[in-house]
Amino acid sequence: MLNYIKYTILFFLLLLGILLNNYTSLHVTDIERKDSKGNIKKISLPFFEYSEEQGKYIFTGKIYCAKVSQKKIKIIPDAGVEYIMINGRKVSFDNIDIRSLSDNQKGFDIDIEPYIHKGENNFEIKIYSYAGFASLKINNSFRDRLYMFLNLLIIVLSALLFYYLLQSLKFDRITVIIMVCSLIVNLIYLINTSYIERNYDVEGHLKYIQYIEEHYSLPKPDSGWENFQPPLYYITGAIVYKLAKITGLPETRALQVLSLIYFHIFLIFGIFVFKRIKFFYEESKYLYYPAAALLVFWPSGIINSIRITNDIMYYMFYTAGLYFFIKWHDEKIDKFLYTAAICTFLGTITKFNCVFLGAVIGISLIYKLIKEKNKKKYVKNIIIISIIISCGILLIFLRNYSHATYNNEWISMSVNGLDAWLSVENKANNYLYFDTKNFINEPFTNSRDDSKGRQFFWNYLFKTGLFGEFSFPSDLHQNLGSVISFLFLIMLFFFITGYLTAGKPLIQNSGILLLNIFVLILSVFSYRVKYPFSCNGDFRFIYPLLITFIPLCIYSISMCKEKIILLYTGYIITCLFIISTILFFITLWK
Repeated sequence: MLNYIKYTILFFLLLLGILLNNYTSLHVTDIERKDSKGNIKKISLPFFEYSEEQGKYIFTGKIYCAKVSQKKIKIIPDAGVEYIMINGRKVSFDNIDIRSLSDNQKGFDIDIEPYIHKGENNFEIKIYSYAGFASLKINNSFRDRLYMFLNLLIIVLSALLFYYLLQSLKFDRITVIIMVCSLIVNLIYLINTSYIERNYDVEGHLKYIQYIEEHYSLPKPDSGWENFQPPLYYITGAIVYKLAKITGLPETRALQVLSLIYFHIFLIFGIFVFKRIKFFYEESKYLYYPAAALLVFWPSGIINSIRITNDIMYYMFYTAGLYFFIKWHDEKIDKFLYTAAICTFLGTITKFNCVFLGAVIGISLIYKLIKEKNKKKYVKNIIIISIIISCGILLIFLRNYSHATYNNEWISMSVNGLDAWLSVENKANNYLYFDTKNFINEPFTNSRDDSKGRQFFWNYLFKTGLFGEFSFPSDLHQNLGSVISFLFLIMLFFFITGYLTAGKPLIQNSGILLLNIFVLILSVFSYRVKYPFSCNGDFRFIYPLLITFIPLCIYSISMCKEKIILLYTGYIITCLFIISTILFFITLWK
């Protein structure tokens, strides 16, 4: 009873901190953009627009100031700010570094207290832009003491709530500390990242959610870029979107928080899977901790954790299903197998990729059917899970098939509309060759830039596995990106050599883990071959592969017992990878 009271108090304090932060923020509304040709358009922030020519933009709108309010804001323009006016008065730039007025990464902070009053205030901002993207962001400023205090309060309360939740799940203290630290890093990244940054097709996902929230029904599958996707995530997103709208909270930020919750449930089940891996405890229980730290501090995981997308919910269901299947494999209690099948069903109606968990379960059961004497029991189980998983596939088929542009594209209807610039060669060399030099020297990849390795399947798969298809422009992050890429290749070397030299019993004991890796890589490989576009080889489609790759990688390092130098090199490389990732993200603070 005391625990429930503790959780309730922490939750309401956290909610109060979030509401106070939102109440005291300066709310920018009714924004209009006027371009150099005099065209006026209503917009929302953050604003991004492609401009073929150099031009100037004037933004007008209102800033609402509460009785108790933050007074400093951060402005991030592309390419620079010419002037800012608030209530007809020109804001002074005397105390601002002139170079920061055109800093499109960190921007500049201004104190607008002398220019505003309680209630509505009119503002005007004029920016200039070169050929390319024009953009404007107006954010809260960490130079504002009230904003900094409230965000630190939110982080501390979130960490405490997560700490007690993990304790109730019987995690040991070291694991709890690792996971709480990961939440803190994720929250820092969330606070400093808008919903539109480092995201895939976010407007398509958002429009799907908004349609459900407004119409209380699903859109036609062919009526929008992402509308063919299975609906479960978008239904939950619409509920959160509606609640945020009712309470006055930023809807897109609420959806990012929803993704963060799904992602940490994914991490919890990932750790549960690790606890089921016997060699962690047969050899040394301390192997488990670096594996847990690698999972929670994997760089693309932190990036993925706050994206508005159905990917994160799919990761959650896939990993939960894998956990229950491994638990059934160990304990032979059928309810765990059926739970795994239900997770696969729910994952499939979230994102079709989860069907590959069904393949892992099905192949494993068929293998058991061949090996075991009691075939009747396995036949029954195969029939039951086949029915459960097939229901998910059937629901997607019935919704999409009649609307598909081509009837054989009901799974991924947007594939026919991909940009020609995304196409890549489909020759043997694209799959057999790995450009090591490019992988290290080019810290990040791009689906439209050949110089960043996109033509080679393994280069693009591994690089998106580290950072997604995103870049970070600062020199520090460029260097850290190359360091992390180099460390990853060493860990990959340990993994490959470890299992090439392993005995048959070890491979058999890791059967489900290896099968999961094989099935997922085969799925993305086949998709990339059938549809030769660089984006179709993105690691985000098979992210749950990490749940089995990481423990096998750590165990491969531990196999170097007789070569002590290699053993310690492997552990040092792992620690450096984790430290570099943490440093990479905490230095994104704006």
